[in-house]
Amino acid sequence: MAPQTTIGSASPVGPGGGDIKGTMNAKIQNDLQSLLRGLVTRNDRNVGWYMRSITKAANLDALEAAQSRVIDFVAMDRTDLFAQLGKRGLTMASGVTTHFTAADVLVQTYATGLRHGILSWLLDPQIAYILLLLGLAGLYFELTTPGAILPGVIGSLSLLLALYALSVLPTNTAGLLLLLLGAVFFVLELFITSFGLLGLAGLASFLLGSMLLFRGDGLGGLPLGLVLPTVLGLAGLLGFMGYLVAKAQLRRPVSGVAALAGQTATVRHWQGTSGKVFINGELWQARSATPLTLAPGQTVVVTGRDDMTLEVEGDSALPAA
Repeated sequence: MAPQTTIGSASPVGPGGGDIKGTMNAKIQNDLQSLLRGLVTRNDRNVGWYMRSITKAANLDALEAAQSRVIDFVAMDRTDLFAQLGKRGLTMASGVTTHFTAADVLVQTYATGLRHGILSWLLDPQIAYILLLLGLAGLYFELTTPGAILPGVIGSLSLLLALYALSVLPTNTAGLLLLLLGAVFFVLELFITSFGLLGLAGLASFLLGSMLLFRGDGLGGLPLGLVLPTVLGLAGLLGFMGYLVAKAQLRRPVSGVAALAGQTATVRHWQGTSGKVFINGELWQARSATPLTLAPGQTVVVTGRDDMTLEVEGDSALPAA
């Protein structure tokens, strides 16, 4: 141990520092005691103190730990530790005791593996929160514009990763439900005329849910420096998506029969109020509200459609062919 450090207080607690009650506490304590008893007995340590560190959260400073046979050395740094350890010597498996100096020791550092690095990254509360909002935004966009595919794929993947992290982190159920309720409000805004009230309710739900998401078990809430920009940015993104969807729904059709309205057609045959016209490579039956005198090659304007018959009117802007 380093000087002015302490050891002990090994009583088991929950992930956020809370007490573990009942049978689960007894199971964990008994498991720790059996594990430590075997280790300290093999190394001729103070078994009684190690048991008290688990059952009574006993604690010692560095000097007391060395005097009580809880540790072997009090060292200023790693070099000091190797010097003391080499002077005492290490007993090999063959029974031979080897002595060395600090200069004989080669220290090699091993980096954390990719798997543990990714899991540690996912279990950051702020990362889990951002993944959750990305998942909700992706699914929202996929529901409002079916067939986009990419937002749905990214959203579902982000949502699954966020749910994994939330299952490990001390998540507040009320906060999670408020975030889901906010997503429901934004979806309903697209189908119900609420003059923006549902959108404001969704924004309020997102804000409150974000502030409550990680309350409890010793873990503080998310910082406002993250919550406010994220919620406002997400609200702006969802609003922009809604604008694009509404614009697409109100836009004039660019293909199909409905797109013929307003286009000009060439007369092939006309008599009175009906005849045949040619438009976009197709020959159509057409009629007009009033009798027209039209020769083949002249043009008419399509005003609508009744079943398979186009409704037209004279195109005075174009001369006869």
